[in-house]
Amino acid sequence: ACAGAGRGTRAGAHRGTCSAPGRCARAAASTAGDHGGAPTARAHRGTFGDHGPLLDPWPVGGTNPYLHALVSNDSRDHIRNTVPDTNFMTDFARNPPMTSLHSIPLTLIDGTDTDFGRFKGEVVLVVNVASQCGFTPQYAGLEALYNKFRGQGFEVLGVPCNQFAGQEPAADAEIAEFCERNFGVTFPLTTKADVRGKNQHLLYAELTKFKNGFLPGLVKWNFEKFLVNRDGVVVARFAPTVEPDSPEVIEAVQSALS
Repeated sequence: ACAGAGRGTRAGAHRGTCSAPGRCARAAASTAGDHGGAPTARAHRGTFGDHGPLLDPWPVGGTNPYLHALVSNDSRDHIRNTVPDTNFMTDFARNPPMTSLHSIPLTLIDGTDTDFGRFKGEVVLVVNVASQCGFTPQYAGLEALYNKFRGQGFEVLGVPCNQFAGQEPAADAEIAEFCERNFGVTFPLTTKADVRGKNQHLLYAELTKFKNGFLPGLVKWNFEKFLVNRDGVVVARFAPTVEPDSPEVIEAVQSALS
C-alpha cells in the first residue's frame, strides 16, 4: 500500500509519504463514476531504488491522465486485468486462426529492419513503454520475466511510445541507453511508434482487434500488455496496472508456453 500514490485525481486525492515505493504502481487512488477501485501509478518524486530519477506521471494537483483517458474513452470500461480461461486457450490451440501478425514489419531500436515473424513459434509479451511514466519501474519486472522464461521460447517486445502525456520524449538511442543503464534491459525494443491514432503502427492495429473482457478497443496508457502465443494469436491482454510479476501474467505466460 502507498500513502503517497494517486495525488490529484478528480475523484478524491489522498496525500502522504510513500512508505513502500516499490509497491506504488499498485496503489489504488480513488474511484470515478463506475470505475471503482481503478488503481493508478505512483506519483511521488525521487528515485526508485538504483534506477535513477523518475518524473511524476502527472502534476501535483492535476488530473491523473491515465484515469481520465480511461473514463473519457468508454464509460463502461473498467481497469482490470484479463486472463484467458482454459477453454479459450484450448480452443486456440486446437484450431488456431490465420494470423497476419507475423508479416508486420518492425524496426528495432538499433535500426535493424525485421518483422514480427522473427517471433514465430515463440510466446511474446508486447508492451508499449515509456521512460518518464509512473509505471516505468515495470521495466525491471519485464526483464526478470524475460529471463525467467526465455529458455522456454518466451520473448518480450517493448514499443516506446510518446502518445500518453508526452512521457517518452527521448530519441531512440537515448531510450536504449536509459533502459540498459537503469534496468539492465536485454529484451528487444522497437523504434518509437504510435500505438493509436492516424499513424498507428500496423502491429497495434492488429493487436487491438483483441477485445476481451474489460479492455476493449484502443490502448489507453503506457505499459499495457498483449500476450501473443506461438501461432501469432493474441490470447491475453493486461492493463498497465498489472505488473509483470503478477500471478495473472505468469499464469498466462505459462499456459501459452505449455
